[in-house]
Amino acid sequence: MASKPPTRKPLRKRKRGDEAGPPRAARLEEVARMAGVSPITVSRALRNPDIVAEETRGRIAQAVKKIGYVRNFNAGALASRKTTTIGIIVPTIMDVGFAEVVHGFYDTMGEHNYQLLLGVSDYSEEVEERLVRDFLAHRAAGLILTGVSHGPEVRRMLTSMAVPTVEFWGLSRTPIDLCVGYSNADAAYAMTRHLVRLGYKKIAFVSPLIGTVMRDNDRTRDRREGHRKALRDSGQGIDESLFASGRLDFQSGANALVELMGKRPDIEAIFFGNDVMAAGALMECQKRGWAVPDKVAIAGFGDSELATVVQPALTTVRTPRHAMGKRAAELLLERIGGNTKVPKVVDMGFDVIQRDST
Repeated sequence: MASKPPTRKPLRKRKRGDEAGPPRAARLEEVARMAGVSPITVSRALRNPDIVAEETRGRIAQAVKKIGYVRNFNAGALASRKTTTIGIIVPTIMDVGFAEVVHGFYDTMGEHNYQLLLGVSDYSEEVEERLVRDFLAHRAAGLILTGVSHGPEVRRMLTSMAVPTVEFWGLSRTPIDLCVGYSNADAAYAMTRHLVRLGYKKIAFVSPLIGTVMRDNDRTRDRREGHRKALRDSGQGIDESLFASGRLDFQSGANALVELMGKRPDIEAIFFGNDVMAAGALMECQKRGWAVPDKVAIAGFGDSELATVVQPALTTVRTPRHAMGKRAAELLLERIGGNTKVPKVVDMGFDVIQRDST
């Protein structure tokens, strides 16, 4: 005898709310309904709040907060092919100098409702190229790059797409678009000449090596060449035994000091290409009981806050980091706005700061 098929329970019709899925993002139209205004008024209030009445802005702000609305910047970009995003690429976030420049960018860009996306290249041209490609894929309105030396593909992409770009922290006669910085070679030249004028003859130089794979960059190379030129112009000649390099940290500065003084005890002054390394050397001198500047003078580069708190206070090169960031942002905004007459290269200058370490 044939068996009966199993009885199946009728499927229950699903009701709205039964399904457990991802929550739906709040829409601009919902904000408008809650605030009692039109969607275009909400859009204007979020883009340019100054053109909307204060009382209306207040209602919109309350509605935005209550329903958790997040503005979709890409929606407008799909139509205009533009965004309000600026991409910034720095080699590291561990150096306070780069943080000061980024702060200068932010102080200016934030006033104009631009959002900043930060990329870290770790001093790698390959990583920088990938970051540039990503920013361009997201239709960044402009880019700010560290240094003036970049891979050929980066230059090709930015030139072919005509993306407003500012390079900072150096100077170039042929920038990708715009350039804001100072001459690292001239700055190192000025410091070395300053040491010569103080009477020092045996002057060593320590280059900071950077990145996961330790290497030079354009700023380091320019500073080393500026130092060499100053020695030649002072009639001292070039002695390769007075050059050293190391990681950009305190211990490497201490190690470079010991290495140089061990093989050349007649060294009178050491010029470090970075304040961090110079401070490490100062602390090593204190540990060994070496008087600074009597036994050996120490100079740095950057004039970070560290330069004023170490003992003795550090002679160094001061660079206008925050002002450089603001100026770069101002030029980029002009370029994004269509101004083709902004200066292509802006030299922010530098100062040699004499303190007790020399």
